[in-house]
Parts: sequence; C-alpha cells; structure tokens
Amino acid sequence: MNEFVQYKETYSDGNYDNVWNSIFVTCELFRTLAKDVAEYFMYTYPIDDDTNMTEYLKHVRKLPVDAKEIY
Repeated sequence: MNEFVQYKETYSDGNYDNVWNSIFVTCELFRTLAKDVAEYFMYTYPIDDDTNMTEYLKHVRKLPVDAKEIY
C-alpha cells in the first residue's frame, strides 16, 4: 500500500471501529518506515517488541466496554 494512502488512513471519522482501524494502519505505517530507517542506519528493527505491542492492542480492542482490567 502506498505510504501516502496509509497516512491518510491514520485519520478516522470518530467511529469506534474506524478509530481502531486507524490505530492499526498507523502501526503498519510506522513499522514500514521504521524498518527502512533501521536498515539504512544498519540497526536491527525490534520485531519482537513490535509483535508484542500489536498483540497487546488486539487484546485491548477485544475487551468489553466496561472492562476494569486489561488482563
């Protein structure tokens, strides 16, 4: 997906599901750009941190609206 298209999709209309979708698009855009920057500067992109953070967000998204705890 084109980075500019992804950037535009980081903005939502305030709808609950669309806000979550924009969060995940933002993560994907960050991941794409961060990997390029890491490669350019010969750093290792922390894919494990990325994966853990993404799984955490997926977990939070599935929580009921009235959740008092995350885990």
